[in-house]
Amino acid sequence: MKALYLQHLIDVPEAYIIKGLAEKGVEISMYCNPKSGNTSIFSSAVKKQVSLAVKHKLDIGGILSVRKELKQNEHDIVYAATSKHLSIVNIATTGLSKKPKIVGYRGALSNVNRFDIPSWLSYFHPRVSRIHCVSEAVKDALIAGGINAEKLVTIYKGHDVAWYEKKRAIENIPPNHFIISCVANNRPSKGLPVLLEAMKLLQNESIFLLVIGDMRGGETEAKARELGIEDKVRFLGFQPNASEIVGTTNLYAMPTIKSEGLPKAVIEAMAQAVTPVVTNVGGAPELVRNGVDGLVVPPRDVKALAEAIKKIYDDQSLCQQFGSSAKKRIEKDFSVEQSVSEIYSLYESLLKRDVTDL
Repeated sequence: MKALYLQHLIDVPEAYIIKGLAEKGVEISMYCNPKSGNTSIFSSAVKKQVSLAVKHKLDIGGILSVRKELKQNEHDIVYAATSKHLSIVNIATTGLSKKPKIVGYRGALSNVNRFDIPSWLSYFHPRVSRIHCVSEAVKDALIAGGINAEKLVTIYKGHDVAWYEKKRAIENIPPNHFIISCVANNRPSKGLPVLLEAMKLLQNESIFLLVIGDMRGGETEAKARELGIEDKVRFLGFQPNASEIVGTTNLYAMPTIKSEGLPKAVIEAMAQAVTPVVTNVGGAPELVRNGVDGLVVPPRDVKALAEAIKKIYDDQSLCQQFGSSAKKRIEKDFSVEQSVSEIYSLYESLLKRDVTDL
């Protein structure tokens, strides 16, 4: 089986999935952005690696490069990781005598619908055989946008708990406090004001919050001062390898109010047995089984979020129970090995059956 992979910036799970597929016998030619990290993980396993920075959906250079590759080497599968890559593949395969099966990837919930003309170059294009959805929530969003459900397959992006063994404690944290972590940039969809308001309700408890992420603009820090909880919160800004800090905390809070495909930061927390409290948004409730691995609360509900945190804070045995279950959840249901197996099976099914455009 020969596959051409087109990716932008490759994260660690994606790199190990590529490596795993190559080790299962998929002959992979990798075209990716030269600025991408993590390529060393799979570089010795793939057939070749070519730098390709795709600028937009009609990138002529990208189209010509892909077409040349497909004419010189007949690939069975082309995997396109972004809408830009999917668009140039669809154009590049026009008129080819042997057309590969095209698999797109979708990790976000928004901006795809039948009335969006650019989407007809990518996700709605009739040459696309399958779209790999990172969660059922993403799949449902694409169906709502008008894409045929038979073209969609959900395969979670797997992790390995061994990746998260390294820890990095933050100095000068108040002693004997229950520490909450949250990784999020200063965007309205992340719901940080809701978390800060929940902290206001909990200010009489020995609870401290670490917020990791770019807080450009200062509105979030100003909100903490307005609420009078600045001594209960520390804003750490952007931190490389933020999961190393998360792993030293007691609870991970995700107060998102919309648009979560499959929250990576929650997976990273769960992989380290850090108890999650998340909102019922996007793929989060697919990760966290309410009352089993952590707690799931409605979005924008300050009181419900505060009560969930307080419940876990008051019961350390429950906190440990949730954390242990969360880690097992990642090991069992969100592993790299499972992702590799399911993607490989997808490719086999496309090649065994002469799948026609749906």
